[in-house]
Order: sequence, then structure tokens, then C-alpha cells
Amino acid sequence: MSVICFGVEKFYKIAESLKSNKNGGDLMWAFAYPEGWETPEGSKYIINCFVNDLYRANQLTYKYQYAENHEDAHFLIESLHFPHSILPYTKIELYKALQSIRYNICANDGTIKDLCDCEKRLDKIIDATADDIISALPDYDKADVWG
Repeated sequence: MSVICFGVEKFYKIAESLKSNKNGGDLMWAFAYPEGWETPEGSKYIINCFVNDLYRANQLTYKYQYAENHEDAHFLIESLHFPHSILPYTKIELYKALQSIRYNICANDGTIKDLCDCEKRLDKIIDATADDIISALPDYDKADVWG
């Protein structure tokens, strides 16, 4: 298994996609509704922090994976500086981008360079995104399997 070190553009697009989600407030359950989540600036800040943690986890995993000696894998990673506007991903692009991040925050030895439980939150957001995609399919409403 190799680890891809993603560029900042991918993370900017993920953040914008999560913020522009028509149900964006609904994602706050993945963050346990922290203080300030109900305001636009509060939810924007929470998402930016989460995506920054994903960025740092990916960078740490890459450096850890390819360091000559795992003790050499200690280094400084800068934080993201989010642009004012960027086009978001579509729902399916977001889903695939989140899956690729999930795969690339785990090193070959199983070590996950997780910061602030971002792996658990990432899994919840991936599941919520998949649910959004599936429930929007025409066949979803046609399927009568509940009763």
C-alpha cells in the first residue's frame, strides 16, 4: 500500500463542499454539536478545523510512511490557509475525495496519524455523503422494501 501526499487544492475543495452542502448543518452531529455550530461562521470554522486536521493527518502519514526511520518522522506541517472562494465538488466527487483521504491517512504498518478523532468523523461524513447520494437516486423512492 502506498500513501499519496495530496495537494492543498483537494482539501480546499472538500472544505468548500462540506460548507456548501445544502444540509451542512446536519453534518454537525459528526462533530458532537460543538459550541457555535449553529452560526454560519461557527460551522465554517468547525469544518475548516476538521479539514485542516485531515490535511495534517495525510501529510504526517506520508512523511511517516517514507521516513528512513520512524523516529525521523517528526516535523512541522503548516496549516491550511483557506481561500475565500473555490468551486466545491459534486456529491459523488466529494464521496470519492473523502474515501481517498481515508485510505491515505493509514500507513503500511496500520499506523493512523489521526488528529482530534478526525478518522472517526471522516467515517461518519463519508457515510452521510453516501446516504445523500443514494437517497437522491430515482430508484430509491421507488423501492418499497420497508413494509
